[in-house]
Amino acid sequence: MFNSAGDRLDEPYNDFPGGWPGIYFRSTSKDNVFNYAVIKNAYQALAVLDPSINPKLTLNECIIDNAYDAGIIAINSSIRARNCLISNCGQKCDPC
Repeated sequence: MFNSAGDRLDEPYNDFPGGWPGIYFRSTSKDNVFNYAVIKNAYQALAVLDPSINPKLTLNECIIDNAYDAGIIAINSSIRARNCLISNCGQKCDPC
């Protein structure tokens, strides 16, 4: 299980959105898979910014919560998600 959140664990900062940038996948990354990951309190939780024929990122039973800007943002790329919960995101949770 992968659990990622900001490094401020003290009250009241432990639940503030935008506490860390998030996880960005660039052109050099490939075949990324997250299983049972919990990603919360990021600015953009997951950002995939590269064209790819295969899914650049696969999410299996993951939780993305409390992102300030975007839960998931994919620009000219693809993501495969199975049984995931994406909630409480500031503006969007959609592929571009």
